[in-house]
Amino acid sequence: MKHRQISEPALRNGEKISSILRAVPDAFSIPEITIGELKKAFSGRTYGVLLLVLALPNLLPIPAPGLSAILGAPLVLFTFQLMLGMQTPWFPNFIAKRRMKRDDVKRVCSRIAPYIEKLEFIFTPRLEFLVRPPAERFIALICVVLSLMIAMPVPFGNAMPALAICLFAVGILQSDGLFIIFGTILTLASATTIFFFLDVLLLTIEKIFGA
Repeated sequence: MKHRQISEPALRNGEKISSILRAVPDAFSIPEITIGELKKAFSGRTYGVLLLVLALPNLLPIPAPGLSAILGAPLVLFTFQLMLGMQTPWFPNFIAKRRMKRDDVKRVCSRIAPYIEKLEFIFTPRLEFLVRPPAERFIALICVVLSLMIAMPVPFGNAMPALAICLFAVGILQSDGLFIIFGTILTLASATTIFFFLDVLLLTIEKIFGA
């Protein structure tokens, strides 16, 4: 069997987000990546990296069809474990063995990296109390809720929650509390949108079957 090589790039808080995105697929020299291998490569860094990597395909599902579905359950489990304060995430075998194409991951990262690079001049350490413990637990709790929103069968309903998680990830990686505030605002907007959709859906069902 061919050895599955995984490098461990020095990803850390304060590093440019665009550099992180470009480094993620280059950490693997294999055509397919399992969730377990992804966790092994990056869980020892900051959990902002994993939040970003797991959320991005839900934000941009078009260039990698099916990838968001593969990452949905790990995202829920990961954020829940972070809320509990676990430093190293654990996934059951049936999730850890889920595979995704390295090219899909690279396509997602390379598509968003240039846009992030243009915005990096506004990233700066500020309001740092919002990205330090115990605030991290609160961020993780919000991300659990957002992950569950992504898992809900709402048409185009995963984009806003995924973007909110990405904002939280940016805030953590750049020690920028302003993006934590942005993420919280977008979380409220996402919840309002999804609850409105569900309310309309329930009223429609009631009219159809109650007539």
